[in-house]
Amino acid sequence: MYDFGSALFWYKLIFATELIAAECSFLFLLKERDRFVPRAVLSVLGIYAFTFALPVFGYNALYISLLFTAIFGVSLFGLKFCFREKWSVVLFCGIWAYTVQHFSYIIGNYIISVTGISEGSVYEESISAYNLGSVIISLFSYVIVYFLSVLLIRLLFRKRYEIRINGIVLIILSIVSLTIEVVINAVVVYLKVETISAVLLTICYIYDFIACLLTIGLLIFSVLNKSLERDNAVISLMLSNERKNFELRRDKIEQINIMCHDLKHRIRELGEGGYADEKLKKLESAIRSYDSVYHTGSEVLDIILADESEKCGKLGIQFVCVADGSCLTGMDTDHIYSLFDNALSNAIEAVRGVADPDKKYIGLRVCRAGGMISVHVENYFDATRELTFEDGLPLTTKGDEEWHGFGMRSMRRVVDACGGGMSVDINGDLFALNVFIPICGNGNDNVQSM
Repeated sequence: MYDFGSALFWYKLIFATELIAAECSFLFLLKERDRFVPRAVLSVLGIYAFTFALPVFGYNALYISLLFTAIFGVSLFGLKFCFREKWSVVLFCGIWAYTVQHFSYIIGNYIISVTGISEGSVYEESISAYNLGSVIISLFSYVIVYFLSVLLIRLLFRKRYEIRINGIVLIILSIVSLTIEVVINAVVVYLKVETISAVLLTICYIYDFIACLLTIGLLIFSVLNKSLERDNAVISLMLSNERKNFELRRDKIEQINIMCHDLKHRIRELGEGGYADEKLKKLESAIRSYDSVYHTGSEVLDIILADESEKCGKLGIQFVCVADGSCLTGMDTDHIYSLFDNALSNAIEAVRGVADPDKKYIGLRVCRAGGMISVHVENYFDATRELTFEDGLPLTTKGDEEWHGFGMRSMRRVVDACGGGMSVDINGDLFALNVFIPICGNGNDNVQSM
């Protein structure tokens, strides 16, 4: 039961070490509990104590499967004790770590088996399984696989600050992982390598190899799927807020137009009555500036342009617009608002960081190009802040990537929904956004501006 000459007795401690090392790959993502260091020390000591105390009652597939499952379960409780995470996150880290450990094991063990470097097994009674050749091959396989695992984790979570996963998928993954990677492997081991051909052995290991890749793939899918759900929820919330903002803007402009109309009549009456001085002329000029609205042929675009040009005026940004809004006829109101509001808001945000007053400029052109709506937005930006691209779109330059950068994704979502295309061009410090969308309806061919 406690045979210190047994290879399996010592291997279960090695297995616990390998599992803990693989779980440490997620330290940078997990939220630590208070007094983390003492908790971590207690957890590691507890895992080793439990593993050492586990007796070896027999050398068969069923017992070995239960043995390693028990160690895996204790490691999960250790993670939960050290980190303030949901059980679904703990299970995610545990399954990933177990799969990486197992993947490393089967690669090293397969090489050892087919080359005949060692005739024994770490699952056997004899400690003769450990010789210099098998140890070197095992270490090499673990180093390579663990290194690739860390790189994959960093790549998967490079723009995420915590682990969000689909819990239902993880329940299925835990069953798949523990069944295929533990039970089936133990069965293969206890078939005895010498009793099966090299071809059959290779097939078994390839099957196990594919099972590990499938498990990692499903784990990655659970992260990406959850991330996609969150992005869709955020963008849907943005569209809802944009719709409310559009209604507020439209009401605001209507009220201003009514007030300007009434005031102009009042000023005209005063002028006809012989009351005309410099103050009255200034008042009339001020009203005219508020009454300067866009008439592009699209009410939605007019409202956006009026509001954004007002912002540009306050910030000292030159806004040049040539727009045929009639080509937007048939396009959904929410799509028009989301596309142009995000495009111009991003442009204003970029130009605000430009120091040269001559480059505080935003240009917008909306016109027909064959059977397409052509939208071109250009503006200068601070070239000292290098832009990073992903999927053809620039990532946010703000510090918190998790909660920014949805504007460009929202625009792409609108363009994709309309069956169009979107691209970004950079020429020095000049940024250009180009959008092409099929025309949905008929309109006038007049190009109008302010």
